[in-house]
Amino acid sequence: MIYKIALFILAVFSITSCSEVLTIDDVLGEYSVKNGLKENSLVIKSDGTYIHQYKISEKKTISSQGNWEITEKVEGVIRITFKQFQFAPTRGKTKAVGMWNTVVDKSWGKVVLCFDFDLSENDGCFKKKG
Repeated sequence: MIYKIALFILAVFSITSCSEVLTIDDVLGEYSVKNGLKENSLVIKSDGTYIHQYKISEKKTISSQGNWEITEKVEGVIRITFKQFQFAPTRGKTKAVGMWNTVVDKSWGKVVLCFDFDLSENDGCFKKKG
């Protein structure tokens, strides 16, 4: 019995301690998130720029762009800052343009950039496509 408990503890420790180290190349690419019926896309480019698009209706898409930079990289944890970023409106209210600082994370094999931890991951995080 003690052998089974020790084996279980070792297995749990191994799973929780083996997090994948992310690189800058993991950050680059195309992301998307749906907030209700509105789709947002975010493209992070290697030249330090990004393009953000969101639909406000079936016929109208808002596009903006700006710069991004890695603001911290400690022990495999990457923090990224988007300058001049504007989130899609919610409840009819337009969001102010500003800086968005977030941690690059991985969930279920996908790189994610979360912006609202009160929402589910599907609604509150951009997920990398592909």
